[in-house]
Amino acid sequence: MKKIFWIIKLLIIMGMFVTAYYVYPAMPEKFPTHWNFDGHIDGYASKVFRVYLFPVLTLAIAFLMPLVCYMDPRKERFKPFAKPWEVIQFIFVLFLAYMFFVMLYIVAHPGVSMNPFMMMGLGILFVLLGNYMGKIRQNYTVGIRVPWTIDNEEVWNRTHRFGGWCFVVAGLIVMMNAYFNFISWLISLITIILARESPSSILILFFDS
Repeated sequence: MKKIFWIIKLLIIMGMFVTAYYVYPAMPEKFPTHWNFDGHIDGYASKVFRVYLFPVLTLAIAFLMPLVCYMDPRKERFKPFAKPWEVIQFIFVLFLAYMFFVMLYIVAHPGVSMNPFMMMGLGILFVLLGNYMGKIRQNYTVGIRVPWTIDNEEVWNRTHRFGGWCFVVAGLIVMMNAYFNFISWLISLITIILARESPSSILILFFDS
């Protein structure tokens, strides 16, 4: 399984570099770097930096994320969720590749809004991560790491199961926004509360009990 994931990840990254090489001449010198909540471009940079940024970043993450388990003081705790950890790494590589191709498409079609693509990608990312959060075991690097979870394994497990549901709900809301196009800043605020603040609140509840 690990070898298969590595082969697929390397093929994806290779495809990103090849695509960047072939589209580079057609890309504008003033390359977009940032989009506001309305989906309009509000930042630019040189195309050398932006066209190759995502492939280089994806390659770096693909090689750095596996090292996390070796640097963690509780590295032995990664073994029980080795397969989910491989899937999580794969999900991040897929997300970065998705954003890379979306960025190229938006630059080639200036009249198209970035928001629906961004919302759909983030929504799917949240849903996928939510499905694997409950399988993350107690460690110092990955997951919801606060004093309550680090000190108590049961609190850690319950928090991540609850946090997983929060991520899934938040992801579904964001995906709906890609279609219905609600107010982006409001949706972003709601998802932050669901995916981050709710697990933190439940920690306090567990701690007090």
